[in-house]
Amino acid sequence: MSAKVLTSILAIALLSLVGCGQPSSTDSESSQSDSPQETVESSDTKTTTKITHAKPDFKLSTTLPDPVLATTQSWNVSMVLKTSTELYWQRVALSGTDMGNTLLINVQVQSTENSRYVEFAGDQIDLISKVLTEESPNGLILGPADSQQLVSVVDQAAAQDIPVIAIDTPIESDNLLTFVGFDDFAAGKTMGEWVVEQLGEKGKVLVVQGAQNNANAVKRYEGFLAGLDTGDIEVLDSQSANWREKEAQELTAAWLEEYPEVDAIVAANDQMALGAITAIEAAGREDILVTGFNGSEAGLDAIQAGKLAASIDQLPEELTRIAVQLMVNYLEQREPLPKEVLLENTELITADSFL
Repeated sequence: MSAKVLTSILAIALLSLVGCGQPSSTDSESSQSDSPQETVESSDTKTTTKITHAKPDFKLSTTLPDPVLATTQSWNVSMVLKTSTELYWQRVALSGTDMGNTLLINVQVQSTENSRYVEFAGDQIDLISKVLTEESPNGLILGPADSQQLVSVVDQAAAQDIPVIAIDTPIESDNLLTFVGFDDFAAGKTMGEWVVEQLGEKGKVLVVQGAQNNANAVKRYEGFLAGLDTGDIEVLDSQSANWREKEAQELTAAWLEEYPEVDAIVAANDQMALGAITAIEAAGREDILVTGFNGSEAGLDAIQAGKLAASIDQLPEELTRIAVQLMVNYLEQREPLPKEVLLENTELITADSFL
């Protein structure tokens, strides 16, 4: 069964509308209906995801330059992503290609065959080095597997005068042109507040963190705590399961033996949430509310099945379109960009999202 989830359609008009850095609503495709639809198809997984979303306001953390809508040449931009096996990154890839077609530039999307986990960052580094050596693109957009290990290839690109933009995960290099990301703190806070509401303002909660050396994981965790702090919530424990389902399952199983009373488990991604659910079911403790993050296809299916209570859609189409537009702006004008652009919208996905 195909998954449906809240998101939005962002056209080029978004970038001119949000130029002031204030909340703006799109008047392009999304103005045609209160519930516009976008279909995402993946040749790798043979799945189709239908996305429906009422028209939102878009909020960015900073002012964007006016978009360049007419290019002087067909720029070659390489987009190298950490993986092609997850719905989120499939949406990034399709959006990058579509935005390239819109702006009449060449966007070539590549990704590693392996997992997105940090220990496979070497595979992505090798791929990026190959792209820089053999293709020498005009610009490079990265979906990094790690914030620190990819510094070397950003510096390699800078030595070749190739600008680099990171999306989703920042890279700790002074040579990075800009970072376009999702406000993980704000989203984590929204999730924490929602859990407080579901628990009637009081309860005992466990938090499954992502990889502790990952900037996104840290921000989500801080957001979770800020949201949970709005109620009378006791955080029994919080530990990292390194984004992995199996580790989260084992961690949750140990927690359930230690804590006889648990009202909710908040996980930093859907995979870890699913691992927690497996442990909960094995222990016969099905009264525990579990939330995830990412809006993955498996997570969406679990929400529809009534197993996962909520997740977060990180709006990858919007992030990608902004990143491609900023790259074109820089290639055409060579003017400095904001060092960081965060999409501050938070799209909570619950069972009501599928009605």
